[in-house]
Amino acid sequence: MNKNLLIALLFFAFQMVRAQQTVPHSFECRLNAGYQEFTVNEITEFINKAQFENFRLLEQRDTLKFANGFDIILYSARELQQSGLVKDITAYKSSFLPQYKLPVFHLTSSGEIGAEYPRNQKVKYSTGRK
Repeated sequence: MNKNLLIALLFFAFQMVRAQQTVPHSFECRLNAGYQEFTVNEITEFINKAQFENFRLLEQRDTLKFANGFDIILYSARELQQSGLVKDITAYKSSFLPQYKLPVFHLTSSGEIGAEYPRNQKVKYSTGRK
């Protein structure tokens, strides 16, 4: 029974994430010098399908770095509200906690996005061994 409950919760969480895709036209893409992997239009299409709203801040823009050689600049929630793209901005954070470090993202050739979070020295990580 616990296994079925876990599967149902994972399915529900997956559906929630898919429903909260990045707001179209809510960011800009900047390619670093020498970048030649994807076009800006391809990157924009991939980012629109992903869920980056939890990285968007209330009053300031936020830059997400991609190891591939480009950055995504998320416009602030206030900017999106003023342009009519978002109605309710109460769920957005004004800032991240001081100890929080943004991950470095990677876009694969198939359009999947991964994130590498910096290791926190204050957290003990399990080795998975007993």
